[in-house]
Amino acid sequence: LSRANSQLADLERSDEVLVLFQGETAYVSPSLYASKKIHAKVVPTWNYCVLEARGVAHLHMDPQWLRTQIGDLTTQMEQGRERPWDISDAPSAFTEAQVRGIVGVSISLTSLAAKFKLSQNRPEIDREGLVQGMAETDPEMARLMAAHFPPGTKS
Repeated sequence: LSRANSQLADLERSDEVLVLFQGETAYVSPSLYASKKIHAKVVPTWNYCVLEARGVAHLHMDPQWLRTQIGDLTTQMEQGRERPWDISDAPSAFTEAQVRGIVGVSISLTSLAAKFKLSQNRPEIDREGLVQGMAETDPEMARLMAAHFPPGTKS
């Protein structure tokens, strides 16, 4: 977290935090529902996956702790690149100045809550239509829906 970020002052006043993680989201067109042809009682909606994490924040200002976290994150994110970047690629005086400009944050979790709205309230025939229809427009949402509600799954 940048030392210039106003959220740092909030964390110094109170260590209780709420972090929201937004997963896949997709507009759901009622035209993809098979039941539209039967009774037309369908409306647009939105499918989504979210996670709410509550906990206690811990601030880390130790340069070694920060460098370790940056190194681990960089290694993970650069994985698979032809020429992965490493923190040692930049001049050490530059990276040390960058590290002085941030504060690390870790969170001890007190609760996790997830919500997956994947049209599970719809009949199987509608979910199948959504998976097929979204395969082109939103393949990741189609994959999630198919994985969570394989054919034969009751609503």
